[in-house]
Amino acid sequence: MHTVGAPRWVGLAVAVLGGVSLISLGVGWSALNQARTVEQSTQATVKQTNEALAQRLAKADDINQQMQSDVKVVTDKLNLTQGELIAARKQNKKATSAVDEKVTNLATSVSTLIARNHDEIDQLRRIGTRDYFEFTVQRKGGATKVGAIQIQLKDTNPKKNRYTINVLADDNSFEKKDRSVNEPIFFYTGGTRSALELVVNKVTKTTATGYLSVPKSAGAASASTATSGQ
Repeated sequence: MHTVGAPRWVGLAVAVLGGVSLISLGVGWSALNQARTVEQSTQATVKQTNEALAQRLAKADDINQQMQSDVKVVTDKLNLTQGELIAARKQNKKATSAVDEKVTNLATSVSTLIARNHDEIDQLRRIGTRDYFEFTVQRKGGATKVGAIQIQLKDTNPKKNRYTINVLADDNSFEKKDRSVNEPIFFYTGGTRSALELVVNKVTKTTATGYLSVPKSAGAASASTATSGQ
């Protein structure tokens, strides 16, 4: 029996298929290795990124804690400042009230010691703590000597019981403008530690009548009456 051999092209086809298979296997292996390399690189990058984020988060947490600490310190200081301010306001209010009370008491005390006529002046004179100089000054009579000072009548308003005078003391001159009758005028001179008190009890169109009260240490031995030109 005669056997026919396989065609030659079959062998070539088998060889070609074997070569293609080897090439495909090589390409697949290379692609697998590249994929593994890319995966490892990606994992390393992700790891570095996570570590960097963790460090940033830790630093941010430290900054946040520091800021909270600073805020607490500032808040404590503000609370302390507010407390001190409230205490200062209370103390100032108390001091103001105390001063107002003293002024009120002084005003009350002074008002009770103001004489409104000659008889009341005599009553104050009997107390013996001050000297009293009664006066009547003329509007056009020039300066009038009263005790150690001089008084010059500038203007009067009998309807409103008001007047303006000029006081000369220690070579100084000062005007008391638009004052009311029985309103005390206090001032100091070089020879006194206590204030002198000037009171006008009555005004007319041309005159003003009143008295000067002087501490005993600076007053004369007894009261005297002064008139314009004396």
